Amino acid sequence: MKTATLVSADIGGYAGSACLYQLSEPLEGHDFVVVCVEAAFGEQAAQVLVFPAFESGAAKLMRRLSGSYTHAGAAISPDDSRAWALNLAGGYEIVLPPETPETDPESETEEVN
Repeated sequence: MKTATLVSADIGGYAGSACLYQLSEPLEGHDFVVVCVEAAFGEQAAQVLVFPAFESGAAKLMRRLSGSYTHAGAAISPDDSRAWALNLAGGYEIVLPPETPETDPESETEEVN
């Protein structure tokens, strides 16, 4: 099963809500992609765009990759739309990264000799 691991759920600099994913298998030669959901505006239909990205989330090229599509309906769910785009791109399934336990600095004690 091909996976797209969520790296960041809040990537700035795009025209809509954008998330960065690391792919288990490259998409058109790219290991990282940003999936951006652009809401409908005026006569422009909502779009879901897949862009090749660097590990930082910056776009390598503003060239649409496989999986990009125009949403036909008025209502659009960003999470469902990103999942559908990655599925269209090549059967990728979104996985969340393993949670890392947060440490409480006050609970850690220093050893005093």
